Amino acid sequence: MPASTRKRPGNTTEVNSFLPTALRTRLEKEKEESAARAAFSSNFLTAPKDGESVELRVMSQCRWGWEVWYTEVIDGEKKNRVTRWDAKTLMDGGFDGPPAEEIPENCRTKKDGSPDLKTFLGMVVYNYGSEKFEIWSFTQVSIRDQFTSAVNNPRFGDPRGFDFEWSRVGKDVTDTKHTLTALPPSDLDPEIIKEYEDFQCDLEAWAQGASADQIFGTATEEE
Repeated sequence: MPASTRKRPGNTTEVNSFLPTALRTRLEKEKEESAARAAFSSNFLTAPKDGESVELRVMSQCRWGWEVWYTEVIDGEKKNRVTRWDAKTLMDGGFDGPPAEEIPENCRTKKDGSPDLKTFLGMVVYNYGSEKFEIWSFTQVSIRDQFTSAVNNPRFGDPRGFDFEWSRVGKDVTDTKHTLTALPPSDLDPEIIKEYEDFQCDLEAWAQGASADQIFGTATEEE
């Protein structure tokens, strides 16, 4: 008996028509948001993985302030968000810390129930591994102590004159150790300096929790 063949029906309608319009719109929106998050995150220095390290050079001045993470519900889904306050901006306005009314609801709290505000340090660095300029920010006390120790050491001083090697050992929060090593002072490749002159990043806007289009595109950093 000859093998039978099944004719495929003609494709008279678009395949996408099988999916409800609202679902297609939702999926397209999620895809766009995912791509935007990926592009945005690529502008930030990520912590090295267990057993690895990253070498970097500080390029900008340092901004510091406070940040707190909170939960926001969007379309029934919980998302983690962060709010930052730039210290200089607050102090210029007569505040010595984040105003209570600006602290978002559902923020992370300490054991005593108060908002878990953390002090951040942020700056633009050159990542030798990715060969990109990225924003490096950290709140970990251990990294902050090692960074300030090197900066206050007369053998090093201004971090724009030497490199750091940031290494990590451990995978879990309880057993992870970060080590920030100051490398001997050295001149920076003139090509990197030239590229940085064309790099546009508003670090102050970042320190105040601005959106990506406000942070990258117009350089307004104070000298």
